[in-house]
Amino acid sequence: MKLDQHYLQQLPLSPDGKGFIDLPPDEKEEAFNQVWEAFITGEFQERWEVAKYIPKFGERAIEPLTILLQDETADLDLRCEAASLLSQFQQPHAIFSLTEVLNTDTELEVITACANGLAKSGKMVIPILNEALNHSESRLAAVQALTALRDPEIITPLLSVLDDEQAVIRSRAIEALSRFRDHRIIPTLIQALSDTNAKVRQEAVIGLGVRGNDHHPDEVVKALIPLLYDFNLDVCSHCAIALGRLATSQAITALQQCLESSVTPLPLQKQIIRAISHRETEETLSPLISNLQKQSSTLQEEIITIFGRWQNNQHKKTIVDTLLKFFRENPSAQTDNRLKQTLAQALGNLGIPKGKNLLWEFCQDESSIVQLHAQAALKKIP
Repeated sequence: MKLDQHYLQQLPLSPDGKGFIDLPPDEKEEAFNQVWEAFITGEFQERWEVAKYIPKFGERAIEPLTILLQDETADLDLRCEAASLLSQFQQPHAIFSLTEVLNTDTELEVITACANGLAKSGKMVIPILNEALNHSESRLAAVQALTALRDPEIITPLLSVLDDEQAVIRSRAIEALSRFRDHRIIPTLIQALSDTNAKVRQEAVIGLGVRGNDHHPDEVVKALIPLLYDFNLDVCSHCAIALGRLATSQAITALQQCLESSVTPLPLQKQIIRAISHRETEETLSPLISNLQKQSSTLQEEIITIFGRWQNNQHKKTIVDTLLKFFRENPSAQTDNRLKQTLAQALGNLGIPKGKNLLWEFCQDESSIVQLHAQAALKKIP
């Protein structure tokens, strides 16, 4: 059935501001039947256009939506849309319908749609979702819905699924728990660092980077350090970020040792350099300066780039002196155009007049690109 959009737009809404269709009973029933038929039989575009009008009929829409949601022979997209529409009714029978299907259906998409719909009702549905955790078919959807609530009351239910056999459930729970300051969270995240699944370990590492200062950061750092050498490079990379955030002396030392190890992959070394610079202090500046001479040109370029972004004015003169000394004492840098370009950018960003002499030299360089970078850098220095 093709429903005239002009007809839909002319349907009067109630003056109470609730957005319900305001018609005499017989006319309202006829209007609903037309809208419902178009929703059930229409093409995708028409269905999408008329769906937003169904909740405007108020309680009249709940029963047919419930019947459609419970009909396992109905179109899957229609059932999922019915769940979404029912979630707009903050009424017990609508919530009950979503809950019943969540706990009894076997179609994953429908279960997920019901869980997401329940989550829109707020913390009042936490007990319902908690009960859904007891059923393997609905557990993942219930966890996903709980994580959308962002309420401290979800902590206890999520803690109960951390030993679930599905890694995706464990990782979603860990990710959500990391949002909260609760005395149970840090020990839970530390325990998850030894999970057999890399995604779970990664979420635990990320969480400890965010929450690690909430509870004995030295203990957290000690637990994190072994993950710098994890079998999974993504876990290693996120561990470097977490240690950089915590930035205790032990954390910076561990990052420096990993950076200087001959077996550390290049991508991880780059991440470590960025992680060390997360907090701009004397303690984090020192390992970067010492590694400027030690590392390959690729990592030298990374360190120089980091120096060019340094915001702490107390260290800028020291950095410029370091960069000038590095260039003068490093013959290979004097023939590397990429390094010279990066140096020019860094000196310009730092804005210290002492860097001008080298930039003037770069203006005479045989590489036109180096010249352009030097000229642009000079404009930034007073």
